[in-house]
Amino acid sequence: MPTSKTDTAVKLGSTTVNEAKCVAELEDLKAAIIAWAENHELWHDANFQTPFIYRDEAPERHIVLLLLFAGPLYHVFNCTYDECAGLYKEFDALLQEHGFWGELQNCYTLNIMPSDEQRADAYLALHRWQWIQHLAKGRLFDIHSEVFEHFAGYPDHLARLEWRQYEEFLDAVFRNQGFRTELGPGSNDGGIDVRLYQSASIPQMVTIVQAKKYAATRPIQLEAVAALYGHTVVAKASKGILATTSRFQPAAKKFALSVASRVGLPTLDLVDSQCIGGWCAEIAKELDGYFSSGATLSPPVITAEHRKGLTGSIVVARGGHDMAINYFAKIVADFPHEVILESLPSEEASGDGQTGTVVPNTHKGSGLRFTAFKRKRENGPLDYWGGGRLYSYWDGTPQHFDYRD
Repeated sequence: MPTSKTDTAVKLGSTTVNEAKCVAELEDLKAAIIAWAENHELWHDANFQTPFIYRDEAPERHIVLLLLFAGPLYHVFNCTYDECAGLYKEFDALLQEHGFWGELQNCYTLNIMPSDEQRADAYLALHRWQWIQHLAKGRLFDIHSEVFEHFAGYPDHLARLEWRQYEEFLDAVFRNQGFRTELGPGSNDGGIDVRLYQSASIPQMVTIVQAKKYAATRPIQLEAVAALYGHTVVAKASKGILATTSRFQPAAKKFALSVASRVGLPTLDLVDSQCIGGWCAEIAKELDGYFSSGATLSPPVITAEHRKGLTGSIVVARGGHDMAINYFAKIVADFPHEVILESLPSEEASGDGQTGTVVPNTHKGSGLRFTAFKRKRENGPLDYWGGGRLYSYWDGTPQHFDYRD
């Protein structure tokens, strides 16, 4: 349950990221690559993509740009002709001159990455913020650990959210802390932005939350804190939380401390971005444990409701360059726009180890989970995009594989 700042705050600091400089560096690099390619008559069937937008996945550290290509550049990067080796060296030197390096993801895609670790962190912060804006359009905060990691490291970025996004994000924070929440309409809400209930099974409202997305130059005054206290008493809640992206005037803090000593009356917590960042750090750690380390305990945000619907269905993705490889997974939680998949090992149903058929081992989950976005096919069933692969429902039959190049 949320407590006072002095109980939960984590000193995280905030690294300044010059986003304009990052964007300018990428634009300079793109212009240089295009000029080089056009000079050698190579810029046919080639373009740039932002990695996470192209893949519809959270941005990864290091990868800041994708170069997609076919035609002449295909031969250069795959060295299909003897003269291509010299051109590739020219291209590699161009990247190094601008402080980047490249690595083929496949025959048609080159990952471009900064050479400097500090710049890699700066680009990750920039791209994560853009990803957060993408998720905010659908209120898709709940199970994306990278969102909470971002605000844990950059709590000052909370002030960059739109006021409604800020309320919605706080709602996701409290759901991840195990509360059943009720988000207000955003206007004419009677001074209550979020109501917190003990749990889904216990309907008692325990806390009311008021969100104040203010600039740092507009501190929270005594009057706002006193008004929240009045709303808390009227609502018969045991606690009121005022969460702001700004700061609190001394008189406001003094008032909150004074009511804390009154027996039988509600208490007040005054929460700033640093405190919210501390909560985010705890949530990110819990979500990372669930997804990455195979921890079996579900985070509070995954409720009984999310274990219904599509849960239990087996899906499969196919991949492999010049090969046929199957990737099985099981849906373990079903959200309105996403599912959580758990990877499943496969076992050979027929064949000689090089070619044949495989089926999923449904009794031996890997414990490694990841999110996948739902995609509706026209006049067809749902597909799921996650982990760099497109999954569709497994029809229950052995799937062909061929590991031969």
